[in-house]
Amino acid sequence: MSSPTPLVQFYVSISPEKHTYTFYTDIEGTTLAESTLVVTEPNTVISYTLIKNEQQLGFVGPIISGDADNDLTFSISNDRQTIIFVDSDHSKEDICMKLVTAPLNCIFVSPDPQMINRRPG
Repeated sequence: MSSPTPLVQFYVSISPEKHTYTFYTDIEGTTLAESTLVVTEPNTVISYTLIKNEQQLGFVGPIISGDADNDLTFSISNDRQTIIFVDSDHSKEDICMKLVTAPLNCIFVSPDPQMINRRPG
């Protein structure tokens, strides 16, 4: 019998006026005591959900550094209110994840650039 996948949930409030993110451990607003999460189990799921979101912001992606093996994956919910990371805990590394948000009505998509691959010969 396999053990359940570890899940760590955080809630995030953003103050665009002050350019600050506040992280909470629960929806009621208990402030996160320590900002560093130590992952010790394979395939740990870490989610960040926006709360107190009067500015109508949504996640557009993270900026990740320190993931030398590229074994940290992420996905964003359809409503852009939750970003979910899965850390394989495959290798010992210090990963920095910066959450990136933007107004929900301000996503710009470029016209259709194309890339054509042709094998030589």
